[in-house]
Amino acid sequence: MTIACVRSLAIATLIVVAALAAPSRGGAQQADAPLRQGDMVVIRVAGDTAMSGEIMVEQGGVVVLPRKGRVDLSHVPASQVAAVVREALSSFTLPELTSVRPMRRVTVVGELTTPGVYHLDPWSTLRDAIASGGAPGQNADATRILLRRDGLEIRIDPWQTADASDQPVASGDVLVMPRQSWFRRNVFSLVTSLALITSTIVAVGR
Repeated sequence: MTIACVRSLAIATLIVVAALAAPSRGGAQQADAPLRQGDMVVIRVAGDTAMSGEIMVEQGGVVVLPRKGRVDLSHVPASQVAAVVREALSSFTLPELTSVRPMRRVTVVGELTTPGVYHLDPWSTLRDAIASGGAPGQNADATRILLRRDGLEIRIDPWQTADASDQPVASGDVLVMPRQSWFRRNVFSLVTSLALITSTIVAVGR
């Protein structure tokens, strides 16, 4: 890797870290970002199951709505998705009977009891995303998490108290609860074995 590539990667990492550490205004902008491929729009129309459903966002930010067809949401802020979808469906159902919820796709993996892919409210935080993955497992390093976003990996440590954990999730985020190091997982056994060896040596030497 060239020096220029390393420098570019370092700058990109600093930008993401700065965004995570930014005040609530930056967080609000992130939460209101348009939906991306893999996200979801949940539609519930009272008394009409045919118009209701969980619509996946396709490449280019497009959704295919019941009866209406393709609607481009690529430049629509998350907070305006509901209004845009209701308007698109207004020829087929009353807007006041239509509930619309935009959801971001987030993957939570690692040492958690229920890891997997979740669709969360755009205003959900990184802390909320980790909670959706269940409790930390027995071998989890529960003091930190790894955030993979837009090709970068960022360590948040300690994640329980870090301000960054209160930032909104982004579409496509991958959150990892890492495994404890081999030494931490086996420190009790090592200490016990060392004590046994020491006592044996002392007994033999008597």
